[in-house]
Amino acid sequence: MLELRELRDLLAHGKPQFTTREWESEGTHNELEAELKSFRPDWQTKVDPAFFLRAFEDVDTAWKMMLEAGNIRVYDTLDHGSRGMTFLSYAEQEQLRESS
Repeated sequence: MLELRELRDLLAHGKPQFTTREWESEGTHNELEAELKSFRPDWQTKVDPAFFLRAFEDVDTAWKMMLEAGNIRVYDTLDHGSRGMTFLSYAEQEQLRESS
């Protein structure tokens, strides 16, 4: 879960990443633009499907441990919603006929 926390902190409180990289390249304008656009910050190289699978399993395990420790059923964690009705006013007879 430490990896997930570090990613969360980086994305939530991250600072711009400045990097200096020198290279020589030949190509058309579009090819060179595509090469520049292919640059990825360090954190993007660490985030892959395996990262998210590990993060999910870690968080799921911690969540289940907390439910068990608190003797809480999963059902009790769900939002049961709310319903209500507000009376605004009576409809006029003409409005009722027009809507029919």
